[in-house]
Amino acid sequence: MSKNIDDKVIDFITNYVGLDAKEINKRTTVNDELGVDGDDGMDMLDSFSNEFGVDMSSIKDIYFCSEGLDLSVIIYPILRVLDIFGLIDIKRRHISPLTVSTMIESAKNKVWTDTNTE
Repeated sequence: MSKNIDDKVIDFITNYVGLDAKEINKRTTVNDELGVDGDDGMDMLDSFSNEFGVDMSSIKDIYFCSEGLDLSVIIYPILRVLDIFGLIDIKRRHISPLTVSTMIESAKNKVWTDTNTE
């Protein structure tokens, strides 16, 4: 019996992160709960795109932080004070949750489909 696309995507993720499929559901966040981040996250999405034939050109959200020392964590408080006094205008980068559901829907549609409602 052939697996449905939901099971195939969950299998892909479990193989990538080394977990049992019972530990993952559609609401699981890959970048938060499973700890996939940085270059590993980008590599995972690249492999996902290749394996499921998903066009990633419509991806807009930021799902992963950069690896290594993020100087913005050190500099941000200083920039924030300058922002409060109106000397500069800053917007902090927001990391969106990457859910298993988003990956499943994208595999079904063959194009990146963000299912976040935030």
